[in-house]
Amino acid sequence: MILLCALAFADDPAPWEKTGFGFGGLPAVNYNTDEGLGAGAIASLYRYDGASNPYRWALTTTFFMTTLGVHSHSLELDALQLTGKPIRLLTRVELQATRTANYCGTDPSAADCDPAEAESAADARGLTGATRVEFVRHYYQARFVLPQLRVEGRWALDPMPHQLSVFGLVKVNTLLPGDFSTPAPYTGSRYDLDFRGGEDGETSVISVGAMLDDRDFEPAPTRGYWIEASARGASRFWGSDWEYFGLNTTLRGYLPLGTPRLVLADRIVLDGIWGEANTYELGQSGGSQRYAYYGSLNAGRGVRLQRFIGEVKAMEQLEVRATVWSPSVGRVPLDFTVLAFSDNAFIAQDFQHLDHAALVPGLGGGLRIAFDGNFVLRGDVGVSPAEDWSPGVYLDIRNTY
Repeated sequence: MILLCALAFADDPAPWEKTGFGFGGLPAVNYNTDEGLGAGAIASLYRYDGASNPYRWALTTTFFMTTLGVHSHSLELDALQLTGKPIRLLTRVELQATRTANYCGTDPSAADCDPAEAESAADARGLTGATRVEFVRHYYQARFVLPQLRVEGRWALDPMPHQLSVFGLVKVNTLLPGDFSTPAPYTGSRYDLDFRGGEDGETSVISVGAMLDDRDFEPAPTRGYWIEASARGASRFWGSDWEYFGLNTTLRGYLPLGTPRLVLADRIVLDGIWGEANTYELGQSGGSQRYAYYGSLNAGRGVRLQRFIGEVKAMEQLEVRATVWSPSVGRVPLDFTVLAFSDNAFIAQDFQHLDHAALVPGLGGGLRIAFDGNFVLRGDVGVSPAEDWSPGVYLDIRNTY
């Protein structure tokens, strides 16, 4: 049956082989194990010229907040073929804020978030009643506000297939401890004990790198590969309060299993930094991709968001994806894809403590719904022995990779 479906759709045009505008959007009534129930709106406007893959440009805006005090508001412009040349410019301005960021310490091998430690800390303070409950609940949490600007330029030196591109990226953000009403960490929390008053300061990062791309369709590939190698640095010479140097290598591959509607997808990430970085940067991966590491919806499904942070990171994510239904609503084509995945990671505090690293496995399944090819709504459920097999539920608007 899968093979027959593949033949039936073999002559369908690719999503970008048209002209005019496309749109994807929905009210964001959302749930995430780490961030709670959220509401907002997400919308993308696409311009097609019949030749640029996956579009000529896309404008995406997000307004989102959750019941656990998380804010994520952004405006992103992704433009291809600037000035008629193979230049791509991605610009994103955003505001993040959270009152529930996980913090279990900077040593991933000991990041157990032991409830007994929180109870002992409450005992030492003589806390009782509702005050004690509130203290224990926030003991392994941090709160911060983070405005950020990110600008990335790519130049394709060779056309597809096997497109070779070089890129440069500038990221500037300011980590403000506390929330919109209280500019300080939770008093007496594990984070407050390790970083009294918080890690207030600006991080300015410059990244350079190269990528080799042979994917057939960027938002939802069915074959090909994507390889990237990059270096990044934060320095006081360009306005950073933190200084470090980092390297990243990412490999992604896509193999159709007899039909493009059944795909084996794999992502391998190797990342390391040397120097002084705040805990937010320790919980991020380098390169051109943007996601938290390790835990939650993009890296480590089934593990609480950024529970494991460190200077040394390695990860493999494996997915088997099956597109099972491709109807159309009006003139908008839809694709429904089910999948099974495993996420596995190695995280060490630094290169001097590789023998005390955390090894974190996880697995689960999910569903992808692609609107007009480009706008992908995904839902995943993941579990991990690191969280005693307690399921994590994730909804988002982009493929994991």
